[in-house]
Amino acid sequence: MSARDRAFSKLDRESLQGVIEANNERATEWIKNREKKSVYLEGAIDPELIAEANDALRSVALKINFDTQPEFVRALWDLSDTLSIWYQALEQPRNVKKAAEAISQELNLALNSLASAGVWTRRNGK
Repeated sequence: MSARDRAFSKLDRESLQGVIEANNERATEWIKNREKKSVYLEGAIDPELIAEANDALRSVALKINFDTQPEFVRALWDLSDTLSIWYQALEQPRNVKKAAEAISQELNLALNSLASAGVWTRRNGK
């Protein structure tokens, strides 16, 4: 892949979608497939779950004592790690069906752990 093609493939997603819809010659099958995977991944994971995980991470981190409450620290690390994987998967989508399932499951496990400990209240009655 040429430097020009690599630069093109790193355009923001909105620009790439416009180029794909316009059927531009630079919109190769590889780029189209990557965009399909990203769209699938975004649709497969509830955006409210991602928002809740981000909110919990910020909120709970301010409430807990990192020295005396290691179980909460572990749950926060799990949230942080899973969100990092989510953002990385959006940029480089691979195995999106398994990734979406695993990300949702891990976020729910960490959020449920915080909720059962009484430091977080799940949204939507979860």
